[in-house]
Amino acid sequence: GLTKACVIRALQTIAAFLISDNWREQISACEALGDVGPEAASVAGVLDGLILCLKSDVWCVRTNGCKALNRLNVPLAGNEMLTALIACVCDEQQPVRIEAAELLTKLAGADKHDLVILDSQHKVLVAQGGARISIPFPKPSPPLFMLSLPSGDSFRRVEAAGRGI
Repeated sequence: GLTKACVIRALQTIAAFLISDNWREQISACEALGDVGPEAASVAGVLDGLILCLKSDVWCVRTNGCKALNRLNVPLAGNEMLTALIACVCDEQQPVRIEAAELLTKLAGADKHDLVILDSQHKVLVAQGGARISIPFPKPSPPLFMLSLPSGDSFRRVEAAGRGI
């Protein structure tokens, strides 16, 4: 069989394609890493590369980035990931919105994060370990969903990057 070092090198090679200029290579890397599953999440370059995919100009790269993160069962990895996911939930392309909403919902439930999406106020509130993050939606925002769980008590703002929707 393959040694652990060989497997890690192979996954790092696949992860390098996540930052390729070729969107087809990015999609293939997302699919391959998603197929590997949670073991791929700990390999250097995988999470950072997938978060970059969420910010791609190509909608199918964003969709596959969300799918791969969902299949890797990763916890919410900081504000950059959260901000990219919120932008994807508000994406102009429906497949991106659907995959991002599924991942965000899973992350909220699996990690016991507080998640409240307030469309009328154009904000998303997420409590992480007692800290609350308020993220404005890119405008105009589509009607979305609301999940309400117990909340924390301190506030911090980050901006969500829109895609001209």
